[in-house]
Amino acid sequence: MTKLNSKPIVGALNKELAGNRLRLAINSAQLKFFTMAVDLEVQPRTIHNWCNGSGINIRKLKMCSDYLGLDIRYFLMEPESFPESEFIKEVERKIFSPKSRGRNQEREFYFSGDDSFAISLFLKLFKKHIALNNIRVFVEGSLKETIETRLEGKVVSTILDSYIRNFTIKTDLGEIYTVGGSNASSEDIAAKNVIFSIESELIPILVDTPFLIYSSQEKFPIEMIDTQISIGYYSSAISMLKRNKNTSSLLILEEMIGNNIPKECSNLLYDSFRSFSELYDKKSDFSLSLSVSEKLIIDLDYLLLENDINSAIYCMESLGYSVNNEKSLNILTSFIIEQLKNGLNKYHLHFIWSSYQALFSASTKVAATKEIKSNINVLLEELSEMISV
Repeated sequence: MTKLNSKPIVGALNKELAGNRLRLAINSAQLKFFTMAVDLEVQPRTIHNWCNGSGINIRKLKMCSDYLGLDIRYFLMEPESFPESEFIKEVERKIFSPKSRGRNQEREFYFSGDDSFAISLFLKLFKKHIALNNIRVFVEGSLKETIETRLEGKVVSTILDSYIRNFTIKTDLGEIYTVGGSNASSEDIAAKNVIFSIESELIPILVDTPFLIYSSQEKFPIEMIDTQISIGYYSSAISMLKRNKNTSSLLILEEMIGNNIPKECSNLLYDSFRSFSELYDKKSDFSLSLSVSEKLIIDLDYLLLENDINSAIYCMESLGYSVNNEKSLNILTSFIIEQLKNGLNKYHLHFIWSSYQALFSASTKVAATKEIKSNINVLLEELSEMISV
């Protein structure tokens, strides 16, 4: 933790640095410029200008730091002595501390059915510190793949084992259900939306993780995401891009493929492409779907050579979402045929299952020729036999 009295303070105000730090603090606190402007009795444009280093001075900076509950020296220390990554950690510790939120308050975290991997990581993180039944959860989804249902209760357990990602809920009536992602077939409920309520005194567990992001339903500005990437906070950046679900975010994620992302972030990266199914399904333009699918296939080949099966599973899963035209379907089909020739059964059963699901999902979306459909059905039967053995 930073000791302020050990850090030198530069005499003259670095307006650009102070403005950037102010923007980071506002974004980390998940505040809107409008809200802060109303509270400080200034125009929203004024806050925007201060964040750009225009019109900011020590008095105005002190007013903002007091409003945010932060020491003004956080905004003045040069990056050489107090880097941006350390600044963000200090802001999160302060803003999300029990004292600042009130011990009896709860904070909600919002996940979609496509976030099954993130949900499992989220629950496993808490599992290290507390009993999971301290966490209340609301689930909206399909019961036994047919009946729309809404349940509320407490988390009982969670599983994260390659392709298997789920948690168990005990409702207030004492009923027990397993909950999986949006395409879950083995679990009782395929989730559409999941909301966890966490007591404020437990929030510090999430500091320096990407999961504080899930407490906001707002979209994240690209500048904030760029900063996260530049300081090596890849997990946070990936989570923000995944939450935004727009073309700009998808393009940034696509650029990350094969660009030396730390291995501990790779599963999250490959899994994130599942969240953009609505963009892939825009029939007017297949170029985005094709570009993403081609890059995922190239990386998938590399992942298998490196025997990184977990990442390969998430990568293959995402191909089931990104493939939505005949050309990308042919690329996926050719890849699976090649793997079958080379001995697909040497890989973990979960990877074979993810290959089946990806090919099945893609083939149901694409209006391919009868010959292509017939060839795919043969492949699906072969994969199914391998799974059932």
